[in-house]
Amino acid sequence: MSKKNIATVILTVTDFNEVPPPNSQAPFKYTSCNVTLCPGSTKRVIPTPAKQGLPPDPNSLTVCVKESHKPVHFHIKIAGNNTKEIYHPVGIAFRQSPCVGSRAKFKKLKSSSVHGNFPEDSVEIVNDVLYFTDTCRDDCDSSSFDYYVFIQQEGADKVERLGIIDPGLSHDNTIGIPP
Repeated sequence: MSKKNIATVILTVTDFNEVPPPNSQAPFKYTSCNVTLCPGSTKRVIPTPAKQGLPPDPNSLTVCVKESHKPVHFHIKIAGNNTKEIYHPVGIAFRQSPCVGSRAKFKKLKSSSVHGNFPEDSVEIVNDVLYFTDTCRDDCDSSSFDYYVFIQQEGADKVERLGIIDPGLSHDNTIGIPP
């Protein structure tokens, strides 16, 4: 695996929200976090630039796939704001999102294309680091994706709780690789 295609990302939990139990009337809310791209990561993963009248989002990252279809290998670490709580990654999900940019047509992909772009055999968790690959397949050229990270919180009370982070990671085929 080429080091230039690795993106190491730290998700620092700022406000943990537990997933409500089944059949609960409690509203669901994502766990909030700060997103940090570590130095030395591939240039194909960048802070999300301004688009469609929205300002740039320094707490969100975008995978640029317009000019290159080489895979990007992610290493995701979860951190907490205090030492009393420990967070463990326990899974990840990917979803096709509406296209970003000037294209008016949204091409819905089959689930096999979504799974093909994020192969299951590339997802693993080792020593509290979540590894996965965005293959940047060219048959997904007109598509963008969102990533969702499932985490487990071990609180000071030693009770484990499940949360979901929408970490502000997206795969966007309309943005070129910066110089």
